[in-house]
Amino acid sequence: MLRVYSGLIILNLLLCTNSLSAQNIPIGNWRSHVDYSNAKSITVFDHKIFCMTDNGLFYYDPEDESINTLQVQDGLSDINPTDIFTHEPTDQLFISYKSGIVDVIDKDFNILSFTDIANSDIIESKAINSISADTDNIYLSADFGVVILDAKSLQINDSYINLSRTGEPLAINQLSIVNDLLYLATPEGLLIGESRNDTNLKDFRNWSRTNVDSTTKLIKTAFFDEQLFTLTEQGEVYTFVNGTWSRINSIPNNITNIYFDDASLKASEQNQVYGYSSGSFEPELAFSVAGTVNNSLTVSSQKYVAHSTHSLAKVSGSSLQSLKPNGPVGTTESIYQLENYTIHFSTNAIGFSYFFNGRWSYVFEDADGQQLPYFKDVSIDLINETGLFLSEEEGLYIWDTEQITAVSVEDTVDVWHFTATDNLGSPWALCEKDGVYNLYNLSSSELISTGLGTNKTVKEYLIVPNGDHYLATNEGIVAFNVENEVSRILTETSGNGNLSSNRINTFELGLDGKLWIGTADGVCYFTNYFGVFENTNVDAVRPIFDGFFLFDYTAINAIAIDGGNRLWVGNRDGLWLFDKDIEENLLHFTEENSPLANETVEQIRINPFNGEAFIKSGDQLISYRTASSRANSTHSDVKVFPNPVYLNQHDQVSINGLVFNNEIMITDLAGNLVYKGAANGGTFNWNLQNYSGFITKPGIYLVFSVDTFGEETYQTKFVVSN
Repeated sequence: MLRVYSGLIILNLLLCTNSLSAQNIPIGNWRSHVDYSNAKSITVFDHKIFCMTDNGLFYYDPEDESINTLQVQDGLSDINPTDIFTHEPTDQLFISYKSGIVDVIDKDFNILSFTDIANSDIIESKAINSISADTDNIYLSADFGVVILDAKSLQINDSYINLSRTGEPLAINQLSIVNDLLYLATPEGLLIGESRNDTNLKDFRNWSRTNVDSTTKLIKTAFFDEQLFTLTEQGEVYTFVNGTWSRINSIPNNITNIYFDDASLKASEQNQVYGYSSGSFEPELAFSVAGTVNNSLTVSSQKYVAHSTHSLAKVSGSSLQSLKPNGPVGTTESIYQLENYTIHFSTNAIGFSYFFNGRWSYVFEDADGQQLPYFKDVSIDLINETGLFLSEEEGLYIWDTEQITAVSVEDTVDVWHFTATDNLGSPWALCEKDGVYNLYNLSSSELISTGLGTNKTVKEYLIVPNGDHYLATNEGIVAFNVENEVSRILTETSGNGNLSSNRINTFELGLDGKLWIGTADGVCYFTNYFGVFENTNVDAVRPIFDGFFLFDYTAINAIAIDGGNRLWVGNRDGLWLFDKDIEENLLHFTEENSPLANETVEQIRINPFNGEAFIKSGDQLISYRTASSRANSTHSDVKVFPNPVYLNQHDQVSINGLVFNNEIMITDLAGNLVYKGAANGGTFNWNLQNYSGFITKPGIYLVFSVDTFGEETYQTKFVVSN
């Protein structure tokens, strides 16, 4: 199947208020947040240098020196590319993915997607490992075999699968085409197939097999200077000539790649590049920075490298100038929201990244220059206007947006688990000591035992409006009162919680005080906090939507509440938005109508100031600008954006800085009502259409904001122009 996309779209500071700057994406728009550090491969296409990283693709234009990202919302099919290849005879760029999809970009930047492999009945991995080509064909080396495509029509010309010695699936890492011979680098060594003379290469018995030894795995091949070069999994380079294997001894045995650049064969080893000439490899480039060179490229005498830490980099002597786009550092493990700061934790990058004013920054050292640990959780200290970071092994750190400092804790703690903020703005931490969960009060430095054994796994920790501490477990919600040091476990039993399931995955407080609970069997909410320790029956409420319990029999992974008190839910079926009364499903995003590459949404965090929702799904981190924001108690700093509105450029206008869920009326200068609606928290968004569905005419429009009691009112205006 082919899919076509046309026109590719080329607290102190913690408590600061949001400004409507160019850093905000328009309401209803998406953006991706990708770590572009580890560049795997680079190629030239349309006079631009395209770079493939672990999780994305971007290009550098030497003419205007711009750096441009390509993402799912631009028409790409996936987020995990495995190879990029420029096919000069057809002037096309081919991009392969772990999913088996191949995207093809033409010189007009239209994208065509080949999905036959991804949609096939192949049970094994469908990942495509590399792309090769001759004049007319594209060869895809995949985990299941080889697929040959017509380079122009993208129709499958042939395929070779189950090529192992016993006719079982065999991963093909890469291949070379030389005079009608196919040389396949595989875990079983080198396979050689003769495509002429009508040889049936679908039969695994018609392939010749040879190897350096009985156990060596080959990952690369390259034909140069009348020799076949191969790279082993151990980083050794061999030649195969006239049936004889010979080890190349002029380079180290930890080579990471062999490839062609500047009409010559190259080999990369950590921070060095070697070129093959006169029978041996000689050093050509060497760098002092940490990391590994994965590929090099020469364009108009300027050398570039694909580097594991500096991404796409321009070479200047022994120095590298990184050309990577802005993004967080490391694979996304979890995300959190500290007021206007979005926090990013990774399992393969120490410290943390944070997103503020449209840019990512990375913090990896504390105030004393010491390397930071890996962090697990963070919450806000409203009293001191700082962030409290938690590392399981290293403990607590305080961040004031300028520097981060370790917290000295006198008591011995075995493991730190979570942080939370109480109703007075004071931070707490859940920790483990002597096999029992304890609560640590940062303000008083007091350690309080909950009496709960650590044999119960706690998934999340929250402090509810009356000050009680709630722990989400697989056996219900453990409620703990620190004043009396008593606890109660709320379960699915009627009168003792009536939760939709004992398996609690997540919970989140609404603006109205409701505790929204995501379980293995739908969603429910709870409000009777004081009744928990009054020995009374307390039950959660299961909201009904369209005649059924909301998300009945469906596991809930993530819950978030936006500035309009609307409910956002993430589960295996995508991202959902409901109005505050759960009467209407306002949005449902899936792979089909959004940039989600994986519909299983794991986390949702919403910036309260501008309404940007950050969504983690698998390896993907994307964000969506919602039509909501935190409301003000009075009309302060009200902004209309854009203003003026140009009908040939804009399709919506938003008003920010409003009082909570105020009624908004838009009229013309004559007082005729054009549109009326309600704000979502402090934001009102209008699509420029009147009640009849027609686009409004140019002119001056008045905005009236009125609260329920008619006490808090505001008037402003904006201009609509052609």
